[in-house]
Amino acid sequence: MYSGINNSDREKIRSWLGNSKLYSVAKLVHNTYAKLSSDFHSLPDFLIIGAAKSGTSSLYEYLNNHPSILPCVVKEPNYFTAYYNRGLAWYKSCFPFKAKRVFCPERKFLTGEATSRYYWYPFAAERVKQILPTCKIIILLRNPVERSYSHYKMQYKNGIVTQTFEQQILDEPKRLEGEWEKMLNDKNYFSSEFNSYGYLTKSLYINYIKKWFELFLKRQILVIKSEDFFSNPEKITNQTLEFLELSPLKLKKYEIMRKGLDDKLNSETRKQLIEYFKPYNQKLYDFLDHDFEWDK
Repeated sequence: MYSGINNSDREKIRSWLGNSKLYSVAKLVHNTYAKLSSDFHSLPDFLIIGAAKSGTSSLYEYLNNHPSILPCVVKEPNYFTAYYNRGLAWYKSCFPFKAKRVFCPERKFLTGEATSRYYWYPFAAERVKQILPTCKIIILLRNPVERSYSHYKMQYKNGIVTQTFEQQILDEPKRLEGEWEKMLNDKNYFSSEFNSYGYLTKSLYINYIKKWFELFLKRQILVIKSEDFFSNPEKITNQTLEFLELSPLKLKKYEIMRKGLDDKLNSETRKQLIEYFKPYNQKLYDFLDHDFEWDK
């Protein structure tokens, strides 16, 4: 919703809005609009659910260039996580009007969103299944060492953290202590700590994706290795479009969105993390029957 600004500025804007009468009026107007127009909006046909820092923004941007895909008003509405209490009418208001399908050149109309928090949040899969039982699920998974470090670099770049990566991951267990249990015990609680500082924890993919496969048919889920996407974005974008039953697309340029800092991870830290993630990666490989070759 606030594209082009960093997280620090975004929080300042939210703080200002939250303390102003203007925000209350705007919220009332929007809620009224959402309720009155709810039946005229489409619900998403596909969700890109994660993982964060794995190419979700780039893939979503490429897909939105397709003539038969109309985007959500914001890439990450976070409805099935932190904003579920806003109600279905609010969520539907984020998507295009059904009438717009008339103008799609291929006479096929799809819309979707990309919220990276969905794949790990404990109740997201169940909520999606209840509201969108036939939607297609797209999951990008990146080498967990690289994902974890990229997560840290984004926060460091935005001034959210100042400590070294090594210090952050050492502090992670203590910082996240009890947060998962709080979410399990209270469906209205969304842990900002877990979301912001779960560098390694959120990279234990097998702990989260199994639930999606339990609730959705295998043919509804597409798992993409991020390294394949980064090395050949056109090929993977078109594989995704095929999964969505749409025609191929060729863009003039495939620019990586939200690119982080280019500094390299300390070699000793990398070796330690490779060993740390190995057993979890193996469980993932066995579950998906596919070796991502991240342990080299």
